[in-house]
Amino acid sequence: MVDLAISYIHVSPGKGGVSAAYIERGTYQDKNNRKFNYLNAGNNDVIASGVILPKGADSKFSDWKVLWLEHEKKEKRKDARISRNQIIALPKELNHEQMEEIIKRWCKEKWTRHGVATHYALHLGHGENQNPHAHIVITTRRIYGNEFDKYKATDLEPNFRGANSFIINKDNWHHQWTNFQNQYFKEIGLDLKVDKDGAIGQKHEGYTRENYDQSKLNKAIKKQNFHLLKDVEVCLEVLTQKDSVFTEKDLFKMLKKAGFSGNELKDQVEKVLSSEKVLALKNPETKRLTRFYTTDEVRLLEEKIEGYREKIEGFKHREVKIKAQNKTGLSLEQEKAYKMACGSGFSVIQGRAGVGKSYVLGEIRKSHEQKGYNVVALAPTNAVVRDLKLSGFKEAHTIFSATEKLKNQYYRLGNQSRVKNDKDGRIKRWGRNTLVVVDEAAMVDTKSYGELLSQVRRSGAKIVLACDDRQLSAIERGGMFSRFSEKGQSVIIEKVRRQSGWQKTAREELSKGNFEKGLKMYAEKGKVHFCENTKSARSALVSQWKADFEKDKNKDRFVYAATNKEVAALNFEIRQFLAQKGHVQDGFAFRVGKKREYFYKKLASV
Repeated sequence: MVDLAISYIHVSPGKGGVSAAYIERGTYQDKNNRKFNYLNAGNNDVIASGVILPKGADSKFSDWKVLWLEHEKKEKRKDARISRNQIIALPKELNHEQMEEIIKRWCKEKWTRHGVATHYALHLGHGENQNPHAHIVITTRRIYGNEFDKYKATDLEPNFRGANSFIINKDNWHHQWTNFQNQYFKEIGLDLKVDKDGAIGQKHEGYTRENYDQSKLNKAIKKQNFHLLKDVEVCLEVLTQKDSVFTEKDLFKMLKKAGFSGNELKDQVEKVLSSEKVLALKNPETKRLTRFYTTDEVRLLEEKIEGYREKIEGFKHREVKIKAQNKTGLSLEQEKAYKMACGSGFSVIQGRAGVGKSYVLGEIRKSHEQKGYNVVALAPTNAVVRDLKLSGFKEAHTIFSATEKLKNQYYRLGNQSRVKNDKDGRIKRWGRNTLVVVDEAAMVDTKSYGELLSQVRRSGAKIVLACDDRQLSAIERGGMFSRFSEKGQSVIIEKVRRQSGWQKTAREELSKGNFEKGLKMYAEKGKVHFCENTKSARSALVSQWKADFEKDKNKDRFVYAATNKEVAALNFEIRQFLAQKGHVQDGFAFRVGKKREYFYKKLASV
């Protein structure tokens, strides 16, 4: 057997010299003469540290304080991103010299050969269960001789997408580091291997999915999380990944799940909550402390986004001719939303399904296009983007795609002249004659709003946000849409237009939260059926499905359930029926995580 090796890599934005001072456990004075002291941050846990410079760089940058101070001086904006940070778990099986050697090789291979500088520090960790890991802080600009490039190295930027994932991120940094380690282990003759799909010890000949030990993977992931959550910065990033605020209970729950217990759990909670990065929130009316906390980074981002909104609202734009109500076919509340969007730089339209939001957006689009505006539709998912294109929007993108293309419209390669980046398809530059329409806006996370509104503010464009804030919220940290609705220009469309008669009345009752009245109307019309328990309900549903299938085999049907267990039971009964009738033949099964998935082959005659 090859010994177990833990593999983990984490990527996040950084703050240049401040991040460098933290990993060095040192002091730093930035370009504004602000002083930062991290001498007591890690109980002298630094094994080794250093700066790796690209070829041709002046040796003065070998001093990390000079490197980051010069880098900061290149930045004009207060909110500029000065560095990129990586945290990498190191195999305990290596000695300190080998740990430093593999990190140096990684920095040279992944970064310095592309012209940027890297600053690394190896930390041993503390306590009985030490967790050796490396921090790498990377410059966002290339170095040419004795100065930093005028332009940021945005051609390297796509490598950082998806950096918020906790165990394995979207850009395969985990797998890159895994393969890099295995190659190094082989080179130094160490009988150690990291599995490509997880931190799992295995035989040299590999393994198959059938004998994959899920419990071993879960233990390995828990062990990774335990070591990584000893770092306060990692704790705070995980806590605020999906919510802007957290409580002491949330922190306890997260640490306990990762394996912390007893005094170690209490000490880590105290360490996190006493961090200078943590802000205890007060009730704005009573001025008393609440049970909620946030971080200075979250607060700064939200304040920045609010500033963007205020700036955009004040923009002056080309006047859009408003059509008469009898020409648009809009209701009074729809017309109110239409006029607001035509006259305001930043507007919010709220409305439940069926109230005609899409129709209003269509009229807003037509009026702006007639005035010569370039109308761009954005959405958080590709599915909504497709719907927007079908509804008449000529240009539609996901928010992430649009902001990335705008940021990387131009990039610089070495000493070559600036050239256009057409790798993923170009996007028209935004300006004062651009209208940005965002559908399903409540699903957009805070970070994406920061990127989006930054582009809108910079270009001077108009923006319209549309959604129902009671629908699915952002997967990542969200809540900005509700704030925009409260503070910005906003119209709520309530009257349902898609349905009529009793359906319209029932729909309005349900939207108000009067579920008993709404469901009673559906039951009276035979549209909802009640059963004594879940088992009898499932039996009745399957029987009805079978009868409907026999009437029309080519019609698509969907069966929904509240839990995975209920879904599995329904799928099993329906598949059994189809197999008995000869519509499908038995196929194969394999395990995905904790679930065992069954697949049947559909016969050509069906």
